Amino acid sequence: MLADYVIVGSGPAGCAFAASVVSRDPTASIIIVERGDALDASETRCAAFPSRVGVARSFRDAIARPFQTRVPSGTIAAVGGSSALNAGAFVDDPEYWASDWNDGGPADERWNPSAMRAAIKRVAALLGVRDEPAVLASPFVDACEGFRAQRVVREAIPGVAGPLRAVFDGDVRAYAARLVPETARLLTGAEARRIVFRGDRTAVDIETKDGTLLVEARKRVVVAAGAEASSRLLLRSGLETPGLGERYCDHPTIVLPFVVFRPPTYGEPAFSAVAFDEDGAQFSYCGHQMLVGMVCLLGRSRLPFRFAFSAIAWLLSCLWRDGEEPFRVGALLATVSRPTTAGVLRLNGDALVSDAPPLDDHDRETLHRARRQAQAILRRLHPSRLNTLLGAVVGRILGTLWHPAGGVPRGIALEPSNLRLRGTSNVHVIGVAAMPRLPRGFPMASCYAMGWRLGEILQEEEEEELKGSPPGSTDFPPG
Repeated sequence: MLADYVIVGSGPAGCAFAASVVSRDPTASIIIVERGDALDASETRCAAFPSRVGVARSFRDAIARPFQTRVPSGTIAAVGGSSALNAGAFVDDPEYWASDWNDGGPADERWNPSAMRAAIKRVAALLGVRDEPAVLASPFVDACEGFRAQRVVREAIPGVAGPLRAVFDGDVRAYAARLVPETARLLTGAEARRIVFRGDRTAVDIETKDGTLLVEARKRVVVAAGAEASSRLLLRSGLETPGLGERYCDHPTIVLPFVVFRPPTYGEPAFSAVAFDEDGAQFSYCGHQMLVGMVCLLGRSRLPFRFAFSAIAWLLSCLWRDGEEPFRVGALLATVSRPTTAGVLRLNGDALVSDAPPLDDHDRETLHRARRQAQAILRRLHPSRLNTLLGAVVGRILGTLWHPAGGVPRGIALEPSNLRLRGTSNVHVIGVAAMPRLPRGFPMASCYAMGWRLGEILQEEEEEELKGSPPGSTDFPPG
């Protein structure tokens, strides 16, 4: 099987890259390799998120666990990747694009903030997301008044926090699967085992339900399988690139749940707003329908009531399969926005393992301060004894969210200009794996922008080669 581009992973970065390439060259042949399957339409409706996705067959436990203690977590193995599961919020701010996704990495004009913002606008136009803020954003902003906050989100109400862009089109989730070009060949249920170098061509050895298959790339292999799976694929391929498997980190987080006795509003994003304080804490307000999802997460934990929670999750999913929940369990996440604890990934046989470092003093102290502040915010939002009781249970679970970053950092393992894996001629890595440091907020928008921008850069390089000029000799204007 042969194609111009072979993309491993159909998450935000991989799908955006495919869409970007086809937008400039409609004749380009693309094969996308995805270990999961396509999601059922009912799993992408607003009222179903994340309850049904959380119990779907595509939800899998995380491969690696970088910290000694963490909340129950997992990844979504399905077309669309993490965009079908996580918050999916867009942060549209020059400061964010300038400093967050590439913090600690080398500067490069090709990846300037203007170009990244232009890329995310192209993606947003294709997804069809709405700009209206969530209905719960303003109350959250009001509740945050009184603590030192940084205005990071461009459309923020001055001084405190800001609403996030909705990722729903009508009542259907606008996620990365919408970006897959009609001309691309999508291989689902196919897991990439290793990258094979055969003369002047590079191939990906994949395993399917019917056996093994070799997919060759005429031009490029683009790895966009997330932090864990990308590192595992490259390590399994026998590559020894300096920096590979390093700077692996995640957001240390405490979850404070609450109950709202009203039905959910269609088109309301999972995370309504976000705020950052000057002490390095982040507060994410999740007001969407999460009753079954929260119970499902608790059922995956090591709590003594594991089986009871799992049974309740199954029962509730049956009760509200075709209707709306009469109330919701939301959450306020208190998070270390820029964690300094990092782990190292290594391959042990077929398994990916980590050094599992404990949280360092900075992250632990920041998290404790964030918890106290989050409790105060929550009391302003939803004063209730029930909230306090729920917080006492879940607040003791110290851990991380399920969107880790790192493993193949730009500037160390990757060439800064085009994210090519050093030591190879045509293997590129995009998405959270390529980030030198975990960004604040939600990394999904950065992944969309990175994938789209790499497609533009590689197309520009090919055009230069056809003209006879060496790659990188032309200055690329911002945007």
